[in-house]
Amino acid sequence: MFELLNEDLEKIKAISILETSIGSSLLFGTCFPRNQIGAFLNVYEDHLGVTKEGKTKNQIAKRKAKIVFSALKSEQGNPFAIFNANDNLVCKYLNLAPKESVFIPFFIEEKKVFFNLDEHLKNKGACFVFNPKTTEIFIKTKDSKYLIGKTQKISWTHNGFFGPANVAILSALAIIYAYVGNRTKIKEVFDSLNNFSFDPSLGRNILIKKDDKTIFIDFAHEKYSLKEASNLFKKMHGKNKDAKKIAVIRFAPDRTNEQLKDYARSATRIFDYIIVYDKVDGKRRTMKKWMKFYRKPGEISKIVYNTAKEEIEKKNLKAKVKRIVDEEKAIKHALSISKPKDYILIVPNEFKKTMEFVEKAL
Repeated sequence: MFELLNEDLEKIKAISILETSIGSSLLFGTCFPRNQIGAFLNVYEDHLGVTKEGKTKNQIAKRKAKIVFSALKSEQGNPFAIFNANDNLVCKYLNLAPKESVFIPFFIEEKKVFFNLDEHLKNKGACFVFNPKTTEIFIKTKDSKYLIGKTQKISWTHNGFFGPANVAILSALAIIYAYVGNRTKIKEVFDSLNNFSFDPSLGRNILIKKDDKTIFIDFAHEKYSLKEASNLFKKMHGKNKDAKKIAVIRFAPDRTNEQLKDYARSATRIFDYIIVYDKVDGKRRTMKKWMKFYRKPGEISKIVYNTAKEEIEKKNLKAKVKRIVDEEKAIKHALSISKPKDYILIVPNEFKKTMEFVEKAL
């Protein structure tokens, strides 16, 4: 990157990927002053209140949109703005994209769309569509509907059941389509996705089958990703009343107390047994008082546990909750109480260590 800064950036062609979060404070996001493609995927509330610029979802959405769209200036024709048409706040700030931008929306059928698709297609636009019933992805125009493929054929979507994997594929295909502009090429890319494998050290989307149990390891660190992990189990096992959903969860220090409580209440509705451990356990990790988002050892898990317990008692829910501050002990307990057909979600802290704990407990 340093070497590129000493070159004529206007003459360089390269592909760079930047994840914009609430912590982003960059003007363009990369060192390139001109970007041909920008993608705005979603707006969640998991970092609300941690900065002055992110007190509301509207503020987060506007800031993300500025980062994504501010450098959309192509010297080779119109720039492309890729976006999630199922997200109201994403669509609200599309006006920050340059007027000459070519919009390519993507969306999931059966979910509400916040963009005028009819007008878009009428003006010779294209969009990417995912059908959750058939797991089919299409490129749709005014006069055609071109099938790219079924995500159920890609192993890491787990038969097309894992929502985040489907959305990742859908958005990636829309971005690549903007780059290559060819339906046949997109189909080739899709067909090659089954050869792609996740780096296990990332701690994402790891499915393990052992003793007729399903163990899913994923950084599901807020209520939406927890819900998607729970939905995966429902779709994989159907209405098996004997199978239990067990979750070993933890949350980050930068979440506000209200967010932690919100996550706890949500977990009581989607899991049968919740085991809360602490990212700041006083053993493997501690925080100094001068640190931003300082938390005492065990403080986060205590808030989550107390809120979950209160919610269960208040709403007379069937869920159970247990607090075990140490991650290794929490994982060991979860696996010891699980039975054949059960589903165990484990949210790792440091993935390598988490895998050691899982393998040891198995």
